[in-house]
Amino acid sequence: MDDNLFELGADSIQIFQIVARANRAGIGATAQELLRHPSIEGFARVVAGGGVKSKSGVSQIRPVSRERYRVEPGTLSR
Repeated sequence: MDDNLFELGADSIQIFQIVARANRAGIGATAQELLRHPSIEGFARVVAGGGVKSKSGVSQIRPVSRERYRVEPGTLSR
């Protein structure tokens, strides 16, 4: 929870995906907030501390397997 997402291998696209999922769950988050607080714990503190607005009945954000979106080298054509 307190590991830096970038140190774990996250990239900017994944940061935008996390923020998009948070927004779909009713949390008015921004990528800038997650970039400033790059751990799930830090981001949650911003959300819980009123840094972003949340709606009642927010569903939990579930992790997604990295393997699901892995692309092998040479499989994409230009």
